[in-house]
Amino acid sequence: MKTKIIMIILLLMSSMIKAQTIGVSQISLNPQSLFHVHSTAAGQLFQLSNVNTTGGNSPTSTSGFNISIDVSKNINFNQMEVAGISFATSNATRVAIDASGYIGINTAPSASYRLNVAGNVNLTGAIYANGSAGTNGQLLYSTAGATDAWLPVGTSGQLFVATGAVPGWQNVSTALNNTAWLTTRNTGLSDGTTNLLGTTDAVPIRFVTSNAERMQINAAGYVGIFTNPSASYRLYVNNSSTTLGDAAINGTISGNGQVYGVYGTTNSTTANGSGVYGYASGTTVANNGVWGQSASNAGSGVYGLGSIGVFGITNFTGGLAVAGNGLTNGYAGYFTSQTSAYLGTLYSENSTTDGTAVYAKNTTATGAGNFGDAIEAFTAQSGSAALWGENTSTIGTGIMASGNNIGTNFLAAGSGGAFTGTTYGAYLRANNTSGQRAALCAVAYTAGGVQRQTLVGAFSATNVEYKIWGTGGATVSTSVPDLNGQSATLHAVETPEYYFSDYGQAQLNNGKVHVDIDPILVKNIAINDKHPLRVFVQLEGDCNGVYITNKTKNGFDVVELNGGKSNVKFQWNIVCNVADMDGSNYSELRFEVGPIIEKSETKKELTKEKKGKTVEIIKK
Repeated sequence: MKTKIIMIILLLMSSMIKAQTIGVSQISLNPQSLFHVHSTAAGQLFQLSNVNTTGGNSPTSTSGFNISIDVSKNINFNQMEVAGISFATSNATRVAIDASGYIGINTAPSASYRLNVAGNVNLTGAIYANGSAGTNGQLLYSTAGATDAWLPVGTSGQLFVATGAVPGWQNVSTALNNTAWLTTRNTGLSDGTTNLLGTTDAVPIRFVTSNAERMQINAAGYVGIFTNPSASYRLYVNNSSTTLGDAAINGTISGNGQVYGVYGTTNSTTANGSGVYGYASGTTVANNGVWGQSASNAGSGVYGLGSIGVFGITNFTGGLAVAGNGLTNGYAGYFTSQTSAYLGTLYSENSTTDGTAVYAKNTTATGAGNFGDAIEAFTAQSGSAALWGENTSTIGTGIMASGNNIGTNFLAAGSGGAFTGTTYGAYLRANNTSGQRAALCAVAYTAGGVQRQTLVGAFSATNVEYKIWGTGGATVSTSVPDLNGQSATLHAVETPEYYFSDYGQAQLNNGKVHVDIDPILVKNIAINDKHPLRVFVQLEGDCNGVYITNKTKNGFDVVELNGGKSNVKFQWNIVCNVADMDGSNYSELRFEVGPIIEKSETKKELTKEKKGKTVEIIKK
């Protein structure tokens, strides 16, 4: 056997020495490389073993290491022993695969990792977990020994944090357990006893912008804005601006409802305490101790509530103790009272002969504004008036008003109201569209104290319109001068029905003539069997007499009796029922129901005691 092996080696050596290529095969082979091994069947082509491999010096097919090609042309490097394979360069191991298949690159394999790498790893393709490369934005995470998985994509602004066995995305406030104050605002805070912004020692909090301190809260809790805090004020604000209209504090409200630009209260039991106190030290210009302004339709620039809601003192001649400026739709002053009956919300008193207790003026330039009123008054009380005036003089006037930029006229004998205008002295309007209503309800009393009522511009409950509609048999009258220059009264004719009447003259032509009724009158009268045309003729000459025939809405014929042929002149008068119009059934009126007499009440007068109130002057 040894002889055979030696002979084979000699032959191989001879071939290696003499031949350029070596071929090893079960068949005749034309080598295609310097050393070409060819097998006629799939399987091992090359095997290495030594005395330490399986079988020792009697190796088997499973001994050592072999190289094979399978039926699919795959080349297999097979470590047949329970041992590893190493790949080395520069006499140093670069890749090692242990007997269990764990791989080490530039380091030894570890049973803790399928791939153990010492050094940087560069990947140009995707990483797959459970056969999936994941989607854009996903992260690969470990499941502590189980199969790795892809984490769902988070949303903008979230943090990737450990949330237990599996990490996840969380909002910043949640990830930080709401213990940090965020520039994007916080949510989920506790009741304010745990999550606090501040200091735990006697150090102030300073707020800075543009590297300059703007506000400070000192250790005692006093606040200073653009100045250091002061122990005299919980809030101390400084504004060194000299620009007109600038303010240290601007309290502004823009919503509707009972809201306040500035609201101050005091619980002091000592006299002269103030919820809001303003002091202007300048004496040469128009400075204001307190200035309030509201941009709301229902708000208040300055709101006062108390025994004296707003109290002001002026020591200057011509000065104003309290001044208000209602810009746009606001109020210069707003006052409310919830005390006993008859005591007013606003009390003003002037003891001079020509003085004015309340003076209101809208100083805006002349324009077409709808809300530029000097005084607006409102009430929801049925027995009260939004604006009520009483003059205790026996010849005084309760309310005077004028428009059109002219002076006010009034009766020397006095009246409840005096109104003056260029074109109209007063404008009256009733907005109801049903039931009895009138623009004016005038009431007077008989000598026996019986109420008489006259409605002007009125409608009845059945929607009949009346220019003047009165009670008690009152007449519609006028007066003219008599022969002595005194006035004499004339009375209008009144009828049970509503008529239009017209007058005219005409002349017979050979004993007859046709008279046309004015078309304007025709348009507004009712002529039919129920409402015939009534014609009255006054002859102005001798004839056989006349009769009326062919009466229509448009005219009538006047014919001489007995076939007369005279040409006498005559006067005529027609009386017609008024046509229905605008929902009023004028043609059917005859002794219709009269107006409802409205109940008249007397406003209770204020006694001197209720009117007056002593105010102690307090100087500050």
